[in-house]
Amino acid sequence: MARSVEGQAPHKWQGKWRAAITTGYNAKGKQQRKYCYGKTRDSCLKSWNALKRQQQDGTLVTGESMTLKAWFDHWLKVKAKEVSARTIEEYSFTLRHILPKIGKLKLDKISPMNIQRMQLAIADEISARLAVHARGLV
Repeated sequence: MARSVEGQAPHKWQGKWRAAITTGYNAKGKQQRKYCYGKTRDSCLKSWNALKRQQQDGTLVTGESMTLKAWFDHWLKVKAKEVSARTIEEYSFTLRHILPKIGKLKLDKISPMNIQRMQLAIADEISARLAVHARGLV
């Protein structure tokens, strides 16, 4: 099998063409890959190049996506080391209104429509000012 720096170049596999890119490594150090397939080498190569482009742009979805709530839990821990305690309180207050509305959504499934709905709900329930702050956090 031909291997390249980006992963695995197109090669014949079970009667079709297959290529892969390395997306990372798991906790045990095993390579995590994203595969693409094609009927011809050229179609597989196009898909492979598209995957590489997505990876370079940072738009490639890999593995399990975390929820917005899990992301914000992690984000607050990191931010706590960078900003004052009062700022963390402000963020936490705003998050208490965001998370019940869209906290269960996976990060790769959040759309502008979800954000607008959340913002409108917060503006109706609490205030327009808090809705603007919420949009700034999300």
